[in-house]
Amino acid sequence: MKNILQVNGLNVWDSRSGEAIVKDVSFSLKEHSCLALVGESGSGKSMTCKAIMGLNRPWISCSGRVEFDGQELLTLPQQKLRSLCGNRLCMILQDGMSAFDPSCVIGQHFRETLKEHFGWTAQQADERMVESMLTVMLKNPAGLLKKYPHQLSGGMLQRAMIALALVLEPDIIIADEPTTALDTITQFEVMEQFTALQKRTSSAMIFVSHDLGVVNRLADSVVVMKNGSVVEFGPLPDIFEHPQQEYTRYLVSTRQALGTRFRQVLGGNEPC
Repeated sequence: MKNILQVNGLNVWDSRSGEAIVKDVSFSLKEHSCLALVGESGSGKSMTCKAIMGLNRPWISCSGRVEFDGQELLTLPQQKLRSLCGNRLCMILQDGMSAFDPSCVIGQHFRETLKEHFGWTAQQADERMVESMLTVMLKNPAGLLKKYPHQLSGGMLQRAMIALALVLEPDIIIADEPTTALDTITQFEVMEQFTALQKRTSSAMIFVSHDLGVVNRLADSVVVMKNGSVVEFGPLPDIFEHPQQEYTRYLVSTRQALGTRFRQVLGGNEPC
């Protein structure tokens, strides 16, 4: 498989203070594969993804190269980048509420997006979204299209965004810690939908997470980040079974310790 996205020497900094946020980050994403970005909070994962999508604040500056299917994204005119985002590049945000305008019903968001990219009428958009929302186990989707974002739970909003991604069928889906704000049961249900999303589409995926259990289930390759830099990058089996860097070994050993403890409690080995 060829690389659909190539990031080379990406630097992100705050132009007001000069503070470096992401430093010389490089990695590649192959077609139809899932790449996980892992690391502790503040390691630069989300800022890297926003730089790829051109979604950072105006005072956040970038340098380096981000090449998508032969196009350099960092220097692409804003209008051309906007036409790619949502069509060939799609981002599912951590907080579902922040992805929607609270003053509009969610159906309006979908209609505007699908009209912009496909020229569909409101009826065509609603029909496709109802069909897609059913596939991600959202009940009464026609009714949900008439509701405001605050009337839906975080898990429902995440599923709605996944449903939109299914309709758009982008080349790359970036999911920025989509289960962080959800309770454990809803996390599991949403992860089931991401697994199904991979199977239903031919999209490549960048999945941002600090949960190595989730990463182990979804990813083909892993980028480990710390303090804005890449610590390690490689196929998932190499990272999990033969980590080369101390920080990666720490992350993997912590996950193994938590998993062992969890199995002990479930197995009834916890002392009374």
